[in-house]
Amino acid sequence: MLSYLFKIFNIFLIYIFEYFDVVDEKKIAFVIKNTSPFSGNTRALADALLDRGVRNLVVYKDGSLDEECLNWRQLGIRVYTKFSLSALRDVHTAGVVFLGHSGRDGFLRRRKKGRKVINLWHGVAIKRIEYLMPAEKSWSYKAWKRRRLMRVNSRVYDAMVASSATDRLTNALAFGVNLDRIHITGLPRFDYLSPNYVFTRNLQLDTQRLDTILDGRRMVLYAPTFREAAASVLGSLTPEILKDVKDFLRHHNLVLGIRPHPYDKKALAQVCDGQWVLDVSPTVYIEPAVVLRAASALIVDYSSIWIDYLLLKKPVIGFMPDLINYATQERGFIFDLAAILPGPVLYDWPAVIENLTALSKNGFLMPQMYREKFMSAENLFLPSDHLRFKSVQACLELFS
Repeated sequence: MLSYLFKIFNIFLIYIFEYFDVVDEKKIAFVIKNTSPFSGNTRALADALLDRGVRNLVVYKDGSLDEECLNWRQLGIRVYTKFSLSALRDVHTAGVVFLGHSGRDGFLRRRKKGRKVINLWHGVAIKRIEYLMPAEKSWSYKAWKRRRLMRVNSRVYDAMVASSATDRLTNALAFGVNLDRIHITGLPRFDYLSPNYVFTRNLQLDTQRLDTILDGRRMVLYAPTFREAAASVLGSLTPEILKDVKDFLRHHNLVLGIRPHPYDKKALAQVCDGQWVLDVSPTVYIEPAVVLRAASALIVDYSSIWIDYLLLKKPVIGFMPDLINYATQERGFIFDLAAILPGPVLYDWPAVIENLTALSKNGFLMPQMYREKFMSAENLFLPSDHLRFKSVQACLELFS
């Protein structure tokens, strides 16, 4: 109770200090949600700034950060891994604040002269988010409180990024942000998937570590998202199904990599053996691009990770055993998944194995029947060619 009151007192203090503290226009802060890794859009921008010699940076997360980020302190970068008044003051006095999720992660509640707050968001909305979630239409106190918080957040943002014109419209509706503040830049993490992009040393080591484990074998990546209320979809890998999956993998000399959402707490030790079924979760390989670049095909459900994978022009399989329940009892969708996904929508593991068998025989080339849908998905969700692998620079120009 005392620690909670102390936190509230410090938040109260920061709102007072904010009226008097002077903004350092050259300081750039990154605010990371406490339940998410420092990867993707925010990390791609931080990497780019470090590569350009920028050192007046702040990283704040009320939780653990990876070792490479912690080592940035040796470069003079201020890295915070727990809530404190000094951390909040460093964030609130930055000339630019980049967010991976929302303003509430940095306790930002108003605009400040000389400061720009830019929401990078962390994905492309396929399932319903924020104002578009069914729960937000409720008249309950909980829903009212969330809507109030979203209104506060929307007033804080000076800019948001979008991957495409479609994504720009979706973000405007989902976040309640005016269209003129939402910029089509592509997502910074898209740059990681460029064939010419050179990873930082830490990600190069991750790539080498994964290559060593694969030992020349192809990897199929399974990347399901979390469920709000239902059980983890990884429960569909029963011992009997897992045996059939491993028999298939051995026969075709393949590896199945499993990368659940960070919110999915199911123990992967029950399904991963380190040989044929690998744990490639964010705690093992922090940056999704490392495993996406290594994958010959992607199995996905309601996550937007397949939008990133479009950049690699490789096959996508939709595995959605709980599609009806997710559509009616969980978040539901903004788009008709069957219409936009450039691959089959399957409901059980035998069908997945059958589809992967055909892909294996075809050298994991994009099946002809899905190429038109693939191009349609590119047009819907990816930026134009001149931004496709230049999203980092486009985002940096928002505050230059």
